[in-house]
Amino acid sequence: MYPILAWCEPLRKCEPLNTCWPTHNVKVFRNATFDDYMKARNKAKLAEETSDLDTGDENEPNFSKRKRVQRVLSSSEHSSNESQLPLPPNIKKFSKTINKNLKSLMQQNHILRNLMADTLSEVKEIKNLLLVERSQVRQHKKGKTFFNSPGINFPINSDEELQLLENLLENEEVLENAAGELSELGGSCVYDFIKRTLTLILTNDQALKYSWLGRKGKRIFKDLNLSKLLIQSVEKSGLAKTQKDSEIALQSWLRRASDRKATLLKKI
Repeated sequence: MYPILAWCEPLRKCEPLNTCWPTHNVKVFRNATFDDYMKARNKAKLAEETSDLDTGDENEPNFSKRKRVQRVLSSSEHSSNESQLPLPPNIKKFSKTINKNLKSLMQQNHILRNLMADTLSEVKEIKNLLLVERSQVRQHKKGKTFFNSPGINFPINSDEELQLLENLLENEEVLENAAGELSELGGSCVYDFIKRTLTLILTNDQALKYSWLGRKGKRIFKDLNLSKLLIQSVEKSGLAKTQKDSEIALQSWLRRASDRKATLLKKI
């Protein structure tokens, strides 16, 4: 190889061309003309390291771009089944299955809750009946039970029997003793006490004839001695803070008489 300094030095000094030198075909860099020799040398050295000298001008007739060969990745026919990953699960199908199972569980939960509510209601009714029977037995032994009043069959289902009870409660001593007896029936709240007590005293058919103030063509309940008896019984039980609480519970019980009757007819 010809020494670089042997031809660089004459070139730098701009010496005349030596015609005895052999000639070679060269390719001029595009946009590579500079007024300063050192700047041109630095650019040439940088081009040797970073440029692709084999790349020609795209406008030249013999220029051809190098085509990139795309690499195609494929699994080998001889690869074992262990190297293959399993297919991902079908998310839509899996989601439908979950939704279906959730709906089924919710329906079952709703049915179980209704069964439990019905069972608890029946248990409460049985418990109330046992308490009433126990109270009746205890009062019967004392010889002063309210529910053994002569000529009256409880629960009352006629105007005649209700009038007999009203006449009986005109006696203040009888009213006081009856209130003490009924207060022992107890209850979880004022309305529960009224419900348990009036269920033993009046039928739903008889209750339908009354409202608290006698509206809608019904009879007035608040003026009855039975109303006084119930209010005093609640006071003795200690469940009501004021008389107004007892009055509201009585109004509610009378208002729901038609619903209770319809429920009993459905059970029959």
